Amino acid sequence: TNPRAMLGLGASLILRQQPDGALPVLARALELGAPRGAVAAQKGLALDLLGQQRDAQIAYAEAIAADPADRTNPQRMALSLAISGDRAAALRMMGRFADD
Repeated sequence: TNPRAMLGLGASLILRQQPDGALPVLARALELGAPRGAVAAQKGLALDLLGQQRDAQIAYAEAIAADPADRTNPQRMALSLAISGDRAAALRMMGRFADD
């Protein structure tokens, strides 16, 4: 019943290349009160591994909105955009942090 534990379990499933198993665990973490942005970031990774780049990008956008200072999520978004073939959007996303 611990939201952070569920979030960690979902993240570990993603690392074990089990994204389809991670998605319901992440949903449960959110239900239990895990931070929406942290869940969205992990969900984006799971969806990218499943080849669902558009849905992953929606999740990454939610994670970016939740924590704009975190550079990891824009980098993940840029990679997802590049994988999906949107090179221009990927470069724009990476350009947001070129001066940092």
